[in-house]
Amino acid sequence: MLTGDGRVDEIRRAHGARLSVVQCAGSMTPLAKAMQERYGIPFIRVSFFGIEDTADALYRTAERMENLEVMGRARALVSREITRVLPETARVQERSCRQRAGLYVGGAFKAFSLVRALRQLVSVLLAGTQTGSQEHTRSCRAPAPARRP
Repeated sequence: MLTGDGRVDEIRRAHGARLSVVQCAGSMTPLAKAMQERYGIPFIRVSFFGIEDTADALYRTAERMENLEVMGRARALVSREITRVLPETARVQERSCRQRAGLYVGGAFKAFSLVRALRQLVSVLLAGTQTGSQEHTRSCRAPAPARRP
C-alpha cells in the first residue's frame, strides 16, 4: 500500500505486488503505469466513494485475483455490509428529502464517484472540477440520461 505518508519499507516491497489498485487517479496512475511497464504489474482504477463504487472496486479487485474463494469472500462482505448500511441510508434519505447538492472537486474521476455516492441521498444538480484530463473524463463518464421525445 502506497499512501502520501508511505514508509520506505512499504515502497521497497511494492514491486512484488500482483495488482495495483489505484484510488487517487491523478497522483497514482503515473506510478501504476510505470510499475506495469517495469514489473508487469497490472492496475485498475477504482473508487471507494459510496456503496456502488465500493462494491464494484471490491468485485473487480477480487476478479483480478483469479481465486473463487476470494471472490466469494468479496460477495459475502458486500452483501453483509449493504444489509447493514441500507437502513441507515434510508433514514438519512428521509431527513434529506428534497435537498440538492453541487460539487466542485479536484478531478473528473472523483466528481463522477461522488455523484454516484450522493445520488442515493440527495439530488445532485451539478458537478465541476478544477483539474482532470480527457483520459480521466472518458474513462469515468456516466451514461447520458435518456432524452424525452
